[in-house]
Amino acid sequence: MKKKLACVTLIILFAMFSLRSIAQTTQENGNPVREQSPSSTQRESSATINNPFWNSEETPFKIGMRYTLLLGTPVITLLFGINAWDWGENHDWKWGHERWFQSDTDSGGADKIGHCYALYVVTRVAYSLFSYTEPNYERAVQFSGFTGALVGFIIEFGDAFTGRYGFSCEDLISDLIGVGIAVILDSHPALDAFIGFTAHYWPSEGFRRDKNKTVLNFAGDYTGWKYMFNFKFGGFHYLGFRLPEFLRFVQLDIGYYTRNYTDYDELIGRTDARRYWFFGISINMREVARDAFFFHGKISWLAQQPFKYYHVPIGYESAHAL
Repeated sequence: MKKKLACVTLIILFAMFSLRSIAQTTQENGNPVREQSPSSTQRESSATINNPFWNSEETPFKIGMRYTLLLGTPVITLLFGINAWDWGENHDWKWGHERWFQSDTDSGGADKIGHCYALYVVTRVAYSLFSYTEPNYERAVQFSGFTGALVGFIIEFGDAFTGRYGFSCEDLISDLIGVGIAVILDSHPALDAFIGFTAHYWPSEGFRRDKNKTVLNFAGDYTGWKYMFNFKFGGFHYLGFRLPEFLRFVQLDIGYYTRNYTDYDELIGRTDARRYWFFGISINMREVARDAFFFHGKISWLAQQPFKYYHVPIGYESAHAL
């Protein structure tokens, strides 16, 4: 009963906040003005700084793109869930009792950080698009946060009607944490210059051998995933500190992953489930992409986008079993 009450409370609070935020932004005059801070002196707008495609003109294309995102994203999520996660196979509501990162859970917690990361990516990609369609920073952030949180709620409601998963408050909390991280980093470019949340994926052997899987099942191939936070020395350059130039391309990583928890691992006889944390040092590929296309602002911005989310494992890593 307490778990049901907590989930209902989260839903109500989210709905109230979203409606209030959207109502406030739709009443604004549309001027691209943003509060200044010591790290963002003379900024006109987050959109004008972070998205070189932005302009102040309200066009039919922007309007169409805005509502396509707001309405299309939930539809795509629904179709993906039906095909990849068997939503609707169970007609009765089911509650999930999954817990967190304990060794005897279904995936050792990889699914929880996976939920967090997935909604982080959804929200930040949404912001990159809304920062083009919206007249100001505030509305772009609120629309992207709304979109990410809505996707999280849809996923959990879909899981409630499967025979395997069920509505999980732990998953919903993980989703909203991912949305929150994305909103904070999109709201504070200086912080975004220092902090990254990325993942590395390479299909596991069991996943590659499973002839019954589809490409859509890759998200559940936890043995192929590693999730990490990055501390980027390039942030000092953003703030104007003079450091050796090569440090702009260096980042420190700390992360978590699991191995041999999935059915794909069992398929090839690997059942010794293990959890790991790791730390390391790697190359900040976002800075590499920025410099590689320095001659064209729009191309440079586009080239950086994948490296907000995907970690290229060029560097050193030290893993430790838990």
